[in-house]
Formats: sequence, structure tokens, C-alpha cells
Amino acid sequence: MGRRGREPAAVPDQCQAGHGHVHERAGAAYRRRVPRRWASAAPPGPGAGPLPPAQGGDGGRARPPLRRRRPRHGPGRRLLPVGNLRRCGRGHLLPLRVRSGRGRRLHPRAGVLDQRPLPRCLAPLLRHLDAGTHRRGRRPAQDCRGQDRGRPVSRRTAIVTGSTSGIGHEIARRLHADGFNVLVTGRDETRGERVSEELGEHVVFVAVDLTSPGGPAELATTAIDRFGRLDVVVNNAAIDHADDLLEAPTADVRRVFEVNTIATIAVLQESAKRMQHGGAIINITSRLASIGVPTMGIYSATKGAIKALTMSAAVELAPRNIRVNAVAPGMTRTPLYDAWLDDQADPEQTERDVVAAIPLGRLASCADVAAAVSFLASEEAAYITGVSIPVDGGYTAH
Repeated sequence: MGRRGREPAAVPDQCQAGHGHVHERAGAAYRRRVPRRWASAAPPGPGAGPLPPAQGGDGGRARPPLRRRRPRHGPGRRLLPVGNLRRCGRGHLLPLRVRSGRGRRLHPRAGVLDQRPLPRCLAPLLRHLDAGTHRRGRRPAQDCRGQDRGRPVSRRTAIVTGSTSGIGHEIARRLHADGFNVLVTGRDETRGERVSEELGEHVVFVAVDLTSPGGPAELATTAIDRFGRLDVVVNNAAIDHADDLLEAPTADVRRVFEVNTIATIAVLQESAKRMQHGGAIINITSRLASIGVPTMGIYSATKGAIKALTMSAAVELAPRNIRVNAVAPGMTRTPLYDAWLDDQADPEQTERDVVAAIPLGRLASCADVAAAVSFLASEEAAYITGVSIPVDGGYTAH
């Protein structure tokens, strides 16, 4: 018998004269010779049974002629089992090509199914393979970067609280440069409008008090009403506080917690409820959430609470495809830092001491912090959640 992929073996003349048995199927091109040990037991006439022992036979059943094996449909083309299918334009299924592996052959014609209706048993498979649908209770089908398949790509929307100056302003500018619609928030309308005009289109300023009962909900609703979606929230709004721990008035402590912690929790709650396709929440904490500094105990407590909130929220909101992370800036050159430096007895020496304590030998810039936020807001960080990234030049590492 000839090997597959070669011309069939020639049939000897004696076989054609009756000394052998020829199985003819689909023309002379598919003739094959039966082995002599089988042909010798067969009578000259076609279709006859085995020879009896008296005539030299063994009395057993004659072995049937070999069936022709189907040729391959091109080099390396094998059809997959039923479970490996894809949709074609006419609603039927096509088997995929593979490089190796035998699998179950679905149809002999060039790797393509014919136009017969598919069996009902494949209906669950079709629903599973349909990219536009998913089972109830499951997350939407996503690609390797976390993006929903089948959803049209449009300009994403970000909220940046406390973004009229300092770090928040730079974060808003960076996200706008990354292609986001940006909601700038703050209590100073003059500065807010100035930032909005500076950044240009796709930027809206919202004057809101986040400590008011309806402030966070109003902010999230405005994003949906104005841009149709909400994808990223940066909780940056905060106030500073420095005082002797034993002398700090309760009213001051309550005020710092209301702005730095309670308002952040409220914005997270209202925003996460409106993230229809998942998203990212980034909380701006501080290096002081990880270290102890005299006179900064109250402020450190508010930022430490946000760091703990970040980890818990990341776990709880993961089923919604919402990532929650934090960025912890170190000493950053901002208007607030400059004001603090001016209050020191020797500002120049104070800054030299501050820089000497930083392994990288310089203060952070607002752009350094914004770069970390930009990364966490991007699809490149689609598998990162529940972490706090220090942007402090290595200060908390030593």
C-alpha cells in the first residue's frame, strides 16, 4: 500500500487476471492491492466467501478489503474537535487550523463545514463563543488588557478632586494630555475656571464642597451627564494639619478627617456605583501613612486610613472590574511646601536637610506624582489593584 501523499501503487497484471483481488472505489486512481496472504484465500470470482478446508482454505472468514484513507486537505491542515470552533459570517461554524494534533475531523472538504444545520447540542457552545454576550452573573468578556470586547472605544472620563492647584492640577493636566475628559473640582471658582481655560476642550470645572451631604453624588452625576461615562477617579482633595498631638483641638481633628478621609470615602462610593464598565480609583495618600513624624500625627492618621481603605476596596470592588490603588508622594515642591518652607527660621538650610534625607537627592515634582497616576489609570495597569506606590525618591525605603 502506497504512503499517503504519493501516487497509489501500480496493480500487477496477475492481479488483474484473477490471481489477486482489486478493490475499486471512485475510479482507477484509488485502486489498492490486497496483500497476497488474503488474496490467495479468495476465489477468482468477486464477492465469493472463503475456501473450505478441502480446497486448501482455512475455513475462516475472509478479511475485507482495505478502505482508502482520506487524503489530507493540504499540508499541515487538521481539523479540531467540536469544542474548537469559531463563527463565520453566515452563522455557521468553521474549524480552526492547528499546527499539530489529530483531533476529530468534522468534514472532509478542505477544512470547511458544509451548510447543514448545526446540532442543538452546540447551542451552549455558540452562546459561550459569542463575543457580545456573557452568562448572567459573570463579568463581561475581556481581552488580555482588561478591556471589554465588543464595546466601542470612546474618550474616557476622569474626575480629579482638589485639582485647581499643586499636585491635583498637574494630574488633571496629565490625564487630559492622555486623552481623558477631565472634571476639575475645587471650592475656588476663579482658580477652577482658570484651569479649565488653560487645558481647553474636554475639561469641565465643577465647584463642589465634598464634605456636604450631596457633594460627591453631584460630582459623579455631572460626569455621567456631561460625558456619558465615568472611568477614573483621583481622590486628591485634602488639607494639611500640623500640631502637637496632645494639644490638637477636637474640632480641628474632626475637620481634617472630614476632608481627608470621609469625603474620600464618599467620592469612592458614589463614583463606583456609576462606573458601568469598570474603572480605576486612585487615592493620593502620603509618605506619612507609613512613617511617624512629630506634630503630624493627625494628618498621618487620615492618610493611613485611606491606605487601608485602598486595600479593602480593591478586594471588594474587584468583581465590578474596578481597580483601586494609591499613590504616596514624598516631599513634593508645591505651593503648600513653599509656604511651609517660608515659615522656617532658615529656609535654605531646612531645604538642604530635607534633600539630604532623600536617597535620590531631590524633591519630587508634581509631574513625578502625575506620572504614577497616569500609569495606574491606564490599561497598562489593568492587572494592578490594591497597591500603594511611593513617589518619594526612596525615602520610605531606608
